[in-house]
Amino acid sequence: MNNTGNAQTIVPQANIAVTTPSLLQTPVIMPSRLILDNGATDHITSSPNLLVNSRQNTILPPVIMPSGEQAPITSTGTLHLNSVISLKDVLGVPSFKVDLMSISRITRGLNCSVTFFPYWCVLQDLATKTAIGLGKQRGGLYYLVALASTPPTPKYQPSASAVIATQSSHSHVISSTDL
Repeated sequence: MNNTGNAQTIVPQANIAVTTPSLLQTPVIMPSRLILDNGATDHITSSPNLLVNSRQNTILPPVIMPSGEQAPITSTGTLHLNSVISLKDVLGVPSFKVDLMSISRITRGLNCSVTFFPYWCVLQDLATKTAIGLGKQRGGLYYLVALASTPPTPKYQPSASAVIATQSSHSHVISSTDL
């Protein structure tokens, strides 16, 4: 109840607090088309012309669409999402209507975890624990909406007690008790 005696309606809201100011850059591909897919075995783009180091496909079989139709893979290559994050071994399938990011490939290729929430998801670098990407749920699918604009940097900085010294052909650790 508020001060006038009227009942207040409380609308629950989910807020995301990102402490990484570098998480601002939107992907090169239209975000409305880039779907984070935990069922996809490979990354797929409908725009093979965006692939770098592209190779014409002569070996891989066609992709089976949800409708049962077969879609030919015309090429494979690297897809730069921005100046920091790239996807390797992306399949170029021009007949696709959307672009897919395979969760299993993202987690291995970018060394990150992906945590899903009811209305959004977070890609988090495993080494630094910083957010490197955000997705937003729309129509039951999660679309990539933001990526890190700077590479993640380790939070751990070696102290004087963990300095590694190199002497001739071997290394040893010098602790603060040795100083």
